[in-house]
Amino acid sequence: MEYSSSVSLDISSERGGKHPFYLFLIAFRLFGLNLGGDDGTNSLLNIVSKLWTFMMFFCYHFWVLFDASWYFRNKVHENALAESVTVWVAVATFDILIAKRKIAREFMKIVVAEAFVLSERARKKHERNILLTFILVWIFVMIFLAQNIIFNFEKEYNKHHTVSLVGYMSLDLPDAQHVLLLKLDACLECFFVQGFLTMIIALYLLLGLSCEKWFQHLKYHCSNNERSSRLHEIKRFCTKFDHLSSHVQLLDRIFSLPVAVWLLMILVILCIRIVSILNPFLATTNQMILVTILSFGRAAVALIGMNFIADSIYKKAAKTIFQLDNFIREERSALNIIVYQEVLAAFTRFNFNPTHLTFWKIARLNRGFLMTCVGMMATYVIITIQMYPNAKRGLESM
Repeated sequence: MEYSSSVSLDISSERGGKHPFYLFLIAFRLFGLNLGGDDGTNSLLNIVSKLWTFMMFFCYHFWVLFDASWYFRNKVHENALAESVTVWVAVATFDILIAKRKIAREFMKIVVAEAFVLSERARKKHERNILLTFILVWIFVMIFLAQNIIFNFEKEYNKHHTVSLVGYMSLDLPDAQHVLLLKLDACLECFFVQGFLTMIIALYLLLGLSCEKWFQHLKYHCSNNERSSRLHEIKRFCTKFDHLSSHVQLLDRIFSLPVAVWLLMILVILCIRIVSILNPFLATTNQMILVTILSFGRAAVALIGMNFIADSIYKKAAKTIFQLDNFIREERSALNIIVYQEVLAAFTRFNFNPTHLTFWKIARLNRGFLMTCVGMMATYVIITIQMYPNAKRGLESM
């Protein structure tokens, strides 16, 4: 079956199946991001979707403005800064994907086409993994929401986080109603900020796994088919490989900047959270500990997952293209100069334009880059502790 870069989302309906990421697409509509494209048969639904996107765009930037305004009237606080960084990163990611929504929709269409190229067994297994990840993401988000409801609301502690319009409007209400409204407001912001950020990281990891399966399928398909020394067979294989490589480049074009923002967030929050825990003058509440554990857990999954999956994509692509080398070894007597030049051109393209995911088009994501990130984060944590007297005093008292 030929691979095609110009595909239509209608493929899923024509074959009687659903988009493999349809649950994620529905969830992102809730967060105001339409990655599946407009529904050509329902104009009213499209209007409602665009209005909801505009409303969520306003809400996200509203939270950013209120977060920033807090620092003009209050002293910078570790927990407040950690919460604010998460909000700013979520909004920055939302803005980047809004700007690149057309490219993202194009890639989601490609995912549909490539999913039906896979064997039914591989497709079903991948869909189960997507469903399991989707469930785990929502469990994680629900834990984030629950900590705003379960733990006792401490007014002084809350002042160190952020303020909102609800906080100003509820000042004259009785304490019980005031606390209830603030809890609901915290849950709402937590849902759309933490939920969106966790969901988009999970989507990126799953899309990377999808790319890996595409190369794995092409390698398996090539190694199990009877090889021919005819030139058009090699050209067809190279065309398929180039299409898959262009799909990976398209994914990198969408997410290379968000990945850089996420890694910066992980670095900053890691330093801030460690400093806040070491600070002997800051009360360490159960809520703070739970939020720290959740943040570190998500950061570890994102950091390790992105680099391991990106490294696997590169290795699977390299193993796939080296099927041409096996072809030459087995069919050497039947090769002519034109065939040899075609194979050499394929290796040259891969050498100068390798199939990989990147950090803002600067560095390639792989296991080596993971170790670089770990070393860099450890260095910055040590520097931060040395420059922050309270954290250094807390460390000495241990």
